[in-house]
Amino acid sequence: MFANLKSSVIPCAAAAGLAAVLLMTTAAQGELLSHAVLYDQAAGALSGQSFTGASPSIGLDGVTDAMGTFSGPGTIQSALGDLDGDGFDEVVYYHGATSPSPGNNVSAFAIIPDGSGGFVQDGTNIGKGNWGGSPDFRPHVGDVGGNGDADFIIYNPTDGTLLARNFILDAGQWGVFPTAGSMPTLSGAATAGVETAVGDVNGDGAVEWVEYSGGNVTVYPLIPPVAGTEFSLGTGSTMATNWGGSPFRPSLGDLDGDGRDEFIITAVADGTWLGRKITDLGGGSYDLGDTIFTNSSFAGGSAIPMVGTFVPEPASMAFLALGGLAMLRRRR
Repeated sequence: MFANLKSSVIPCAAAAGLAAVLLMTTAAQGELLSHAVLYDQAAGALSGQSFTGASPSIGLDGVTDAMGTFSGPGTIQSALGDLDGDGFDEVVYYHGATSPSPGNNVSAFAIIPDGSGGFVQDGTNIGKGNWGGSPDFRPHVGDVGGNGDADFIIYNPTDGTLLARNFILDAGQWGVFPTAGSMPTLSGAATAGVETAVGDVNGDGAVEWVEYSGGNVTVYPLIPPVAGTEFSLGTGSTMATNWGGSPFRPSLGDLDGDGRDEFIITAVADGTWLGRKITDLGGGSYDLGDTIFTNSSFAGGSAIPMVGTFVPEPASMAFLALGGLAMLRRRR
């Protein structure tokens, strides 16, 4: 249960494969055009709900949109990230052990407006890759180092190994397969057996590595490679949540439009969501602040976590133009 909340008691029990996916767009004036999304691995389906309200009373509207499907052989993992640098994210699917076609186990699709206020997965596959692994490997997409390029980060929960490759545009598709001289495989060491997410918690344009385990949240800087060295994790800053060690899935997203991602947690057993601010104390130290989003339920069977932004309806784009697209940044 979330013991630090005044009256919120959230039962949680083991349930294999549930994860929450958070997709959001923040307009320049702080207007939220956001969705919480679940990718149901068993059904191969994306579904979403809109966020509503304002901090500290952000919630979900309870109206579920069908956003599309994706299925294939074996276990499919998923992530979100801005592949093309336009400020909006694509959904990326990873087949850790079985490729849907020879030599290709990475697929990606844009998320676009559906014309009625919701969002839908586009039908054109703009991703490809040849990166073997395990069905348990967890993919993440984010900008390591803040250089404007998307990176594909694989986490092995068995031993904590991190692997990363750059996305490159190849014949109209974003690829993560080895290409001589352009996409080195980089490795780093994380913590084994924890729940993980990436996001920009301090607003500097680069993603941090975030781990959740036993009621604690730890934020690590992701240090990009220099002169051919491997990328690495910096010193972690650990925060106690008093939520206990029940099964939760973390995600990160900017719920209040301040340009910094909040920490969002989803209870595996019942799909209850809540979110808290992450305060940057400087010097690589962080603290968990106020709860700004709580007690919204959105469950959807087995799923994998993602966080991102996507293109709003054309009418909403006018608000973005008024405030400047500089407020939009990539998230993982």
